[in-house]
Amino acid sequence: MSTDFKGIRIYIFIALGLIAAFPIIYLIYHNGNKKQVDNVVTQPSIDWEAKFKEDSSIENGIQLSMFYINNGNPLGADALIRKLLLRDSTNAILYNNLGSINITLKRYDIAIEACKKAIQIDSSFQLAKNNLNWGLEEIKKCETEIDRLEKININDRDATYYVQLGLNYDYLNNISKVYETLTTGLKKYPGNLQLINNLGINYMKFKKYDLAIDQFNKVLKEIPEDQLAKNNLQWAIDEKRINSH
Repeated sequence: MSTDFKGIRIYIFIALGLIAAFPIIYLIYHNGNKKQVDNVVTQPSIDWEAKFKEDSSIENGIQLSMFYINNGNPLGADALIRKLLLRDSTNAILYNNLGSINITLKRYDIAIEACKKAIQIDSSFQLAKNNLNWGLEEIKKCETEIDRLEKININDRDATYYVQLGLNYDYLNNISKVYETLTTGLKKYPGNLQLINNLGINYMKFKKYDLAIDQFNKVLKEIPEDQLAKNNLQWAIDEKRINSH
């Protein structure tokens, strides 16, 4: 049995194809002044990790976060910006960038909250306002897609239907509806590995680590070499260990 996991919301790999959307991030922060730089790509010849280790300024941190984005690691950028915000919780640029990153990661609730925070800090921050509108538009798209899917005749609902409906509810962070959708789909298509995998991810949101581990192991039983399922399994094991202390 085989499966195609393209389109599945895997937290460690999602949204890598959307990196081109990042020209609406502020790249430069210097002496408290904001400067917009459009379509800037961090120079690959600069070792920004080493530079940030040597000088962990906010400016270098923003540049390092862009290096992560341009090299396919938006989650690394997200984690770095969160650390920088612990040092400077009044930095509107950091909140704006956090918002933009999380829109591309389809974590719209986090994105909108971050953009609103940026605007609260700097009411003239037009870029943050644009990003906020972007996030709200993406939510509307999800709601429209959910409405379309819900109108499909029940007899015409294949496994892909339940995968897509679950994903759109997930993008809205409606984890209860995700669970309802995936479990309904699995009653009709009990061997579908996409639904099984996504149910495992949904269990992670409920912090039901053992149930998540069971789902990822079901996928690996069918496809032992599947790297995404291996990554998800390790993620679940690590989270269980961390939260058991």
